[in-house]
This record gives sequence, structure tokens and C-alpha cells, in this order.
Amino acid sequence: MNAPIFGPIMEHVIQTTELMIAKCRKHDLAVNYFQLQSLLFFVQGWSKVLQGEFRFHPGFEAWDCGVINPWVNDEFKFFGNDPVTLKTNFPPQGDILIRAILQAYGRYSAADLMALIKQEAVWQNHYCPAGQTPIADDEIERTFANPAIFTRTDGNGFRIHAHFFDIYRQIKYGMKEWPDAPAPASADEIAELEAAIAA
Repeated sequence: MNAPIFGPIMEHVIQTTELMIAKCRKHDLAVNYFQLQSLLFFVQGWSKVLQGEFRFHPGFEAWDCGVINPWVNDEFKFFGNDPVTLKTNFPPQGDILIRAILQAYGRYSAADLMALIKQEAVWQNHYCPAGQTPIADDEIERTFANPAIFTRTDGNGFRIHAHFFDIYRQIKYGMKEWPDAPAPASADEIAELEAAIAA
């Protein structure tokens, strides 16, 4: 996809991570290291689809516990299952994509998020028990930009892409109200998304 819908943005993964942790603190949302890695993966994928560029660099690797960014691993792995915090009072700047991701996926446990990701080819095609394998950017893009997998479910029937159009509306229209259940996409929204993906 060449043409961004909402404009490109690129930064180092640690910048995005610090902003996400600050957002979690602002909204009293406790996320552990494993949840953080999965949430960052969602930010990266949806950023590519909705903003035309990956949000940050470098990217992810396929590990036994799901998708892991090595830089985030080095900085925050010692938190383990405890809530991740920052040493300094990093201001939670406005960022509608991160807010939407947290609203969509922040309520799910680390195990649930790992299960959602590990059912997808983006993890399955790269995971190797003998070590950590870098995940190709084009695999991440295909995972988040392929409407054919919007209805894929995990073992409990939860759709990994169920909240896509809620995220889409949050970013496009600045919606502040989050629906209790995913709202179906309109024909115009589907057409706009398909056109953007095909561009």
C-alpha cells in the first residue's frame, strides 16, 4: 500500500513504548511486559493499514511467547508479569491510534493476546523452536491488510479483527465513545478501506 489514509509517521519503538505506557497510566490500565509486546504489534500493524507506514522501527521477532520486539525486550523484560512502569514521568501526549488500540485490546490478558497472534500466519510462518526469527514487514502488512481474515476467530470465538472498524472510526473521526460491541462496517467504509489497501 503506497498511499496513506491518515498520514505517515515513523519513530523508534522505544518512543512508542513510552507513550503507550504513559497512556496506560493515565487511564489506570495495568499492562505487563507480554501484553505490552502484543499491543505494540497491533499498533505497528494498524499503523501500516491506516497511516500508510509502519509506526516504528525496528520490528518484531517470532518467539515461543508470541511476537517480541528485541529493543522492548531489553528495556522492559524484567517487569515480567508485573505492570510495566516508566522511571520518569513521561507525559501522555495525544495519540488517537494508541488510544484506540488500548480501548480495543487493552482489556485482554497476555495469554489471550498471544493466542490471537499465534493463530495467524505472521507468527506461524516465522516461529522456529531453535531460536528467534525476524518477522518480515510484508507479512505484518498482509496480516492486517487482508479483509479475508477479518472473521478469523480464536478458540473462544473472539475475532482478532473484530474491532478493526471501531479503530478505523476512532482514528478517522476522533470518536471518543467506545462501543460495547464491534459495530458492522458500512458499505462506504469497506469500499474506502479496500481502495486504500489496493493503492
